Amino acid sequence: MAKIKRYLISCSSDAELNVRRLYVWGGYNHIRWCAETMAEAQRHIASCQREYGCINCDPQVHTVDLTRTKETNKQKLTNPKKV
Repeated sequence: MAKIKRYLISCSSDAELNVRRLYVWGGYNHIRWCAETMAEAQRHIASCQREYGCINCDPQVHTVDLTRTKETNKQKLTNPKKV
């Protein structure tokens, strides 16, 4: 099945000490929700810093690997099961 690799960004821009209150950012305005490359994730961080200008900005990029275990509808139609 398909393996999907994305990059997510987390930060605690208000210097929050509680890890459960971290912000997780995926995208802004017309940018994709999850970055496909590390460079795109860095651009997301730069645009966030320009837009919000947080004093205590501490972004971290996380690599997320998703493995799809179910066929898509199109795959089901193109590969019919033999009876």
